[in-house]
Amino acid sequence: MRLIRLLRLENMAFVLTLSACWPVTCKAQTTPVLRKGVTLAGDFSQYTANNFAVLQQILNTNAGVIGFNLPWFGATVDCSDSSCQALRPANPTSWDDPQYANSPTVQALDAISNYILVHGNGAIIMGITFGTPGWAACPSDPTDPTQQPYYPPQNAADYGNFMYAMSERYNGTHTSDQGLAIGKVTDWVVYNEVNSPGWWKNSACNTAGYDPVYYYGGILNAAYTAVHHLPASSGVRVLAGAFTSYDHADYQGDPGLRISTSYADWQTNTANNDTNGAWISPTDFVQAMYDYGEQFDAIALHPYAPTIYGDPLAQPPTGAITLGNVGTLLTQLRTLYPNGQQQQWHVALTEYFQHSYYDPTSDGWDHVSAVPCPNYFCAQTTEANLNSYLQQAYGTGGSDQPYIDYLMWALWNNVNPYVGGLVRANGDDKNENLGTGSVRQTFAAIQP
Repeated sequence: MRLIRLLRLENMAFVLTLSACWPVTCKAQTTPVLRKGVTLAGDFSQYTANNFAVLQQILNTNAGVIGFNLPWFGATVDCSDSSCQALRPANPTSWDDPQYANSPTVQALDAISNYILVHGNGAIIMGITFGTPGWAACPSDPTDPTQQPYYPPQNAADYGNFMYAMSERYNGTHTSDQGLAIGKVTDWVVYNEVNSPGWWKNSACNTAGYDPVYYYGGILNAAYTAVHHLPASSGVRVLAGAFTSYDHADYQGDPGLRISTSYADWQTNTANNDTNGAWISPTDFVQAMYDYGEQFDAIALHPYAPTIYGDPLAQPPTGAITLGNVGTLLTQLRTLYPNGQQQQWHVALTEYFQHSYYDPTSDGWDHVSAVPCPNYFCAQTTEANLNSYLQQAYGTGGSDQPYIDYLMWALWNNVNPYVGGLVRANGDDKNENLGTGSVRQTFAAIQP
């Protein structure tokens, strides 16, 4: 099976490069490099407005990692004229191609990265790339701009070109057309929750019946090769998956987990828009990535609890990965990559909201509560509680802890109050008067 999958990859003409280890972790690591983090969600103008007031509030919490979304389709929208159309760049590997440089999304991220560079006190930046633009899509896939971004591109090389340009643009050595020193992105997440039906639909160009892990391998390997081109690759990682095990609706009380055991099962429940939506087990997905020879530097994980009111350390169904059994994934990575302790063994918790509140009156997936702090959810999301969950999840003595790199505890989207992370929406510390041994203490010695 692995040989067949590898032959498929070769037929798609991927260029694979090997890296002995991630440069930052080539030295022996005996203690975790834990950084609390915030992902900047929603309209980027809220972070750049009023002299970056909201972004400064976030940085005031001593956040060690700032994540932002860099949609591929948004990055190729040139608004130098009134058309504002997403088009293929004339030189797609050039970091300063006008199609990129004139994108409002790219310009906003240039400004945000510059502010973090100057005022971030050593905070690192994580970029989350996703969203296939229409010009890169399979011609027979949906043209509805609300649906098209969730399908794989027709040619993985197009995504590789985009990642080549973006990793070059955000390598910490360039200046924007607006005269700003552009900050460095340390980690690139390749698409989001790719084991879910909502984020990785079956392309009409899939006439050979390949499974979604195979298609993901196309863009993952293309990104890996592109990001690790020199000199932009120094200290930069490619994170695979952003795996999760539960649909957003699960937090209304129905776990609803669907584990696919075969491509036929996934196709039956997902490709035909079946409302059941077959999720692929993160462990099955990682195994298939190994079988296909797909390359990555670390795994991104969203270890949501099975239910909102449940124990975050409860054992989930077989195939699911939560905080309660994150060691299962770490054990699998050690087994598949026995020499990978300096790269493939690492897991970044790129979303981690164990006790967020789902508001059924809202239109979307909101980690917010209509009840002001303090309340049940504020109490459950204190740093002390989250730290306790983590310590227990990593087992006696924290033997797995060195391989958990950072924790994204908030999707910051100007909500009031914010209860899924470490701070209130106005930037106030939600956890006053903490004693020693809290996560805040852990993060006090952030390693640059």
